[in-house]
Amino acid sequence: MAPQGNYEALIRELLTGIKAGWDYKRMQVWLSSKALQEQELAHWLRENGSALCRETKIRNQLTSLAILGLCELAQAASEILQQHKPIPTGSRKLFERGNYLLGLGKEEEAIIHYQRAIELHPNFEQAWSNKGAAMSKLRRYEEAIFCFERAIELQPEFYLAWSNRSATLSDMGLYEEAIASCNRAIEIRPDCHLAWNNRGIALGGMEKYLEAISCCNRAIEIQSDYHEAWFTKGIILVELGRYQEAISSYDLAIDIAPNDYRCWYNRGVVIYKVRRFEETIASYDRAIELKPDLYQAWYNRGIALGDLGRYTNAISSYDRSIEIKPDNYQIWDNRGKALGLLHGYRVQIDAYNQSFEYIHPDTHPEGWIFLQQLIGRTHYYEGNARQREERWDSQSYYDDALNCYHNALKILAYENFPELHFKISIDISRVYFAKNNTPVAYQFQSEAVDILKNIFTDRATANHKKGSLLQYDPFHQLDEDLEICLHLPDLTDNCE
Repeated sequence: MAPQGNYEALIRELLTGIKAGWDYKRMQVWLSSKALQEQELAHWLRENGSALCRETKIRNQLTSLAILGLCELAQAASEILQQHKPIPTGSRKLFERGNYLLGLGKEEEAIIHYQRAIELHPNFEQAWSNKGAAMSKLRRYEEAIFCFERAIELQPEFYLAWSNRSATLSDMGLYEEAIASCNRAIEIRPDCHLAWNNRGIALGGMEKYLEAISCCNRAIEIQSDYHEAWFTKGIILVELGRYQEAISSYDLAIDIAPNDYRCWYNRGVVIYKVRRFEETIASYDRAIELKPDLYQAWYNRGIALGDLGRYTNAISSYDRSIEIKPDNYQIWDNRGKALGLLHGYRVQIDAYNQSFEYIHPDTHPEGWIFLQQLIGRTHYYEGNARQREERWDSQSYYDDALNCYHNALKILAYENFPELHFKISIDISRVYFAKNNTPVAYQFQSEAVDILKNIFTDRATANHKKGSLLQYDPFHQLDEDLEICLHLPDLTDNCE
């Protein structure tokens, strides 16, 4: 009896021979040469042949096998072909158009085409799976999972649907379920590089980084030019602090797919960490060339320019980022600091105040509070400068700082933003120390200590309940200023 993993290769070899003109007698000779019983191969074909039937070439070869006559393998081929009726031409064309649109990043239009393909052929498992892929890219995760599971219900051996389901489960932070889904895909198709890569992503989410790298390496071993595996490996190496290896991994991904903006973006992030700022900017420039609306690249480019002391250029980069994403408070923060370094505290405060046109306490409470805190700190720093110069008006700057902090506290619910509450309490205590009001300063300092204790207690409880899970977001913040782009796997299954 042949090892289970060899049956698919044996069936493919047999079908190639049948298509080339083998008759029943020649087939029997081949079976003997492989020490195979016809019944055992026919049994495997009945159990697993439907998955192969998705390939037009295999369907044609099975047709040739089915007309051999009244033998066990011919009967098995006939049964499979009966189960796997051809997809209507109209449905197939809609599916192919959906694939084209999905490749262009037009997910909503792709979904419409996949749905129309399904309406014409409700058992079209590839259309269900690719509809799920488009849903996942739009972060409509529950709907995506429904589509993948419908595809699997129609074809339990559909390994790509299992792999795609895993990618979406990872996006949802359900890493253990994602790994189980990948394991099923790999069980069906051990050489599925997509599934190995998705398994690496899920293991990375669980902070099992060495296992994750092993999965990426397995995907690369199967298909060395699969740039997504090199990309994922780069992300994991960054988490391990192995920056030079991560850069090499991204470089290899870029060699294979030079027009993937994510590779250039992440390369810029890592090169920044090793303080090679000019190279960082060059990587972001290439990412922006490929995707001009990538506000994160404009933002991080501004940071690198600021580190080189090129503040005017940095501000221009921040301005471009704000045009794309005006409600991101971190961009306004760094823009304000750059303007402050060039023009002083007053200009810095004016820059922060401009942000309130887009960032409101009811729609962006965390950002609004954070910016109030920044304005308060800027008043505080200006007050310190005035005090060092022995200017009489330093106290008014401290009062302005307190007004900002107390405005923030008015809408700052502790349970929602405990860390911000802690930081503002510390800032208030500093102002009162500067005003020589030590009793009130100590009062706020003591409050900050209590908040910090609660934060550590809450975190310890959360870690005990959840384990040490790392949520992978499409853009994951590495440091205070840097973000990293995480890959959404290519989920498109092209129907042959």
